[in-house]
Amino acid sequence: MPDEDITVEAGALAPPSARTHVGTGRPVTRLRLDLMGVPLGFAAVAQCYSASRQVLPGLPMWSINVWWLASAAIATVMAAACIVDVLTHSSFAVEARDATLGPFLALTPILLMVYGPAVGVHAESAGRVVFLLGLGSLAAFGSWLSGWWIVGDVRLERWHPGYLLPTAIGGLVAAGSGALLGYRSLALLAYGWGLISWLWIGSIVLVRLALAAPLPLALTPALAILAAPPAAAADAWLLLGNAPVSAVMGVLAGCVCLMVGVQLCLIRVLRRVPFGAGWWALVVSYSTVAAFALDWLARSPAPLGAQRASAASLLVAVSVGIAVLAVRSTLAMLSLLGRAVLERTEGRPAAPSLIGQIRPRRFDTSRRPKDT
Repeated sequence: MPDEDITVEAGALAPPSARTHVGTGRPVTRLRLDLMGVPLGFAAVAQCYSASRQVLPGLPMWSINVWWLASAAIATVMAAACIVDVLTHSSFAVEARDATLGPFLALTPILLMVYGPAVGVHAESAGRVVFLLGLGSLAAFGSWLSGWWIVGDVRLERWHPGYLLPTAIGGLVAAGSGALLGYRSLALLAYGWGLISWLWIGSIVLVRLALAAPLPLALTPALAILAAPPAAAADAWLLLGNAPVSAVMGVLAGCVCLMVGVQLCLIRVLRRVPFGAGWWALVVSYSTVAAFALDWLARSPAPLGAQRASAASLLVAVSVGIAVLAVRSTLAMLSLLGRAVLERTEGRPAAPSLIGQIRPRRFDTSRRPKDT
C-alpha cells in the first residue's frame, strides 16, 4: 500500500490529488489515468453504431468513424497529459497500488483492445498488433494487481466496482475483440479468464457493497460498472458464434437485466452526486449493454421493423447520453484551465476541480502488507 490512505470526495471532472507542494502547502492539481474512461466512452458509442449497421445497413460509415476518431484524439491528448502528470508527481508503481484509483489504470489496455477490431477493418495486421498490445499489457497488469490484492493489505471497505476492470471486464472485452479479429482460441481463453474473474471479484465487490459502509459519494457512479461484465460476457458469447437463444444466453441476459434494474433503483442516489469523471462509467457501461442488445437484435427472430425501431432508439439514447457528458466535461475542463492560470499568475492555489479531490489521511503504519 502507499504511505497514505486516501478519501475520495466529490468534485467536478477528474480526481486531482489534494497532495500539497512541499513548503507552500498548496494543493497539487492531478490528472489521473482514470480519465481514460472518457475516450473509452466514445469508443463504446462507436461500437454501438458499428453493431447497429447489421440492422440499419443504410447507416453511413462516417457516422461510425467520427466516434472512433474522436475517441482516438481524446485518448492521445489525455494519455499524454496523464503520463506527464504521473512522471512529475508520482510513479506508475505508486498509482497502481492506490487502493481506490489503481484498478482504473486498466482502462488504457482495454481501450487498445477495443480499438483493435476498428483498426482491423482498414488494416487487419495493424488491428491485430493494437489488440495484442492491449491484451498483453492487460494480462500482465491484471495478473500483477490481482496478486497484490491477495498478498497486500487492501481492506474490504476499499473495494469498489472498478476492481472488475483489470481482469473481469478486460478479459471479456478481449474475448469479443479477439473473436472479431479471428483469434477464436485466444478469445475462448480470454473468455474463461474474464468469466472466472467476474465470479471471483464480483462476489467480493457485492459482499462489500452489501455489508460494508456505503461508497464515497464520488465513487457512486461506478456502480454502473456492475452491468458491464454480464453485458460484455453475453456479447462475446454471440461474437464467438453461439446461438442468440440458449440457456447460457438466458442466464447472461438475466444478469444484465438484474444489474440494469439495480441502476434504476439508484437514480435517486445518483442525483445527489456532483458531476465528475466517475459519470463516464455510466456511458461506458450502458453503451456496453446497448452494444450487446444491438448484436442480439441482429441475430434474433424479431420482425425487421421491431429490430430497426429498437436499434434507432438505442442509438439515440447513447448519443444523447454522451453528448450531455461531453458538454459537462468540456465546461469542467475549461474551469480547471482557468483555475490553473490563476494559480500560476496570482500565486493562489487552484480550487478542487476536474473529477474529485483526494485528501491524504495517514493510516496506521502498523498495518503492513502480508509477506509473500
